Amino acid sequence: MKISARFMLLIFATLVICHISSAQTRLDVSLEGPWLLYVEPQFQTAGGASPVLVAIAPNVAGHNPPVFSTGDGTVIQSLGTYCLGFDDKCTTNSTTGLSSDGYGGVQPVVVSKPAGWNWRTYGSSAYVIILPVPDSYSNDGTYPMTFQDAFPTASSTPTSTPVAVHSIGAVLHYASGPHTVSLLGCTGIPTASSCNTPAMADQNNSGTLRLNIKSVDTTPDLTGCDYHVHLAYHRMLQLVDPTFASNRAIRYMDVPTYSSCTPCDPQQDSVSPDCAAGTMSLTMAYGENLPDIPSDLTSLVQFLSQIKLNNEQRKKILVDLPTLESELRQKLPLQSQLRQLAMSLSNSDTAIDDLLANLSSDASKKKEDRLSLQVAKTLETTLINSAQRMEKLLRGGKDCRAAIMLIQ
Repeated sequence: MKISARFMLLIFATLVICHISSAQTRLDVSLEGPWLLYVEPQFQTAGGASPVLVAIAPNVAGHNPPVFSTGDGTVIQSLGTYCLGFDDKCTTNSTTGLSSDGYGGVQPVVVSKPAGWNWRTYGSSAYVIILPVPDSYSNDGTYPMTFQDAFPTASSTPTSTPVAVHSIGAVLHYASGPHTVSLLGCTGIPTASSCNTPAMADQNNSGTLRLNIKSVDTTPDLTGCDYHVHLAYHRMLQLVDPTFASNRAIRYMDVPTYSSCTPCDPQQDSVSPDCAAGTMSLTMAYGENLPDIPSDLTSLVQFLSQIKLNNEQRKKILVDLPTLESELRQKLPLQSQLRQLAMSLSNSDTAIDDLLANLSSDASKKKEDRLSLQVAKTLETTLINSAQRMEKLLRGGKDCRAAIMLIQ
């Protein structure tokens, strides 16, 4: 049986298209801010122990929480241990160590872990994210730094390292990336199987995933003192080595001599009350005060559903809030979802205003009905403010210039 050339060409084209559609795309992960990196050689998977890269960031005053974004991002509100999900799985790579592999040399600050150090215990005090070891990595910016073994005084100058350039950001390169990325929460001892709780909706692999931590817009930087950078460095090193016994030579950064910045530098064990009230005042932009938008939305939908209204009236004030509540339940909200939520709440608020106007002219309606609608308006206003605040965190902040650290 003969097969025409046209038919053969069609078969070939179909195979090529199928291969392209099934092929995975590359992915870069950009890390900016106070991140510590550690290659864990014995991460447990279904196939046995395998290396992973662990990125750790301390909770530092004057800094926004991490943003996880391929374009439509979310704020990682809670400290804890997470895994970067490749197509909804906490997975590993065949790579066993970090390599620049043709990129310019990466210069993280190398820190020594003390005996007994274990990153698995950091879930309650830091942001911990498990990633496959990248095929290669490169700098996302460098900056000159010095390190000191003691803090300078007006009468003493510490031993200082020579000025050297170090990484203030890193890009992890994956030659074979996923179709989607996500953030998976870990429970108990982190393993590939215990890191399986979706913390957000999947994001399409747009080519670059950003894990960024920025300083808050209002953080003071008087005369180039870089207090928020120094504080981030100190908290990072302190997280790994609380007594600095294994890293005494690099205990402090960029304080080679006494200067006008020195008295209020936050790397000291204590500073003057005048500093804390003035030049050293660093605003906590996160933590306990961050709103739990999914939980607040659930409460609002339940409250609106219980107000005594007919079906048509209830439909107008609920709009699409029940659908959004279902999508966001126990999930971190994406930027697009925050915008949709604010719009839906505004529409609901308008519908409540119309109902209140009608109730005011109807003497048969109970005072409690009007009161319930007024309470609903207050709850909606609060939730709109929360959504706008969270979206601002996704868009705001200043570059931190904190050093990337490599734990060995």
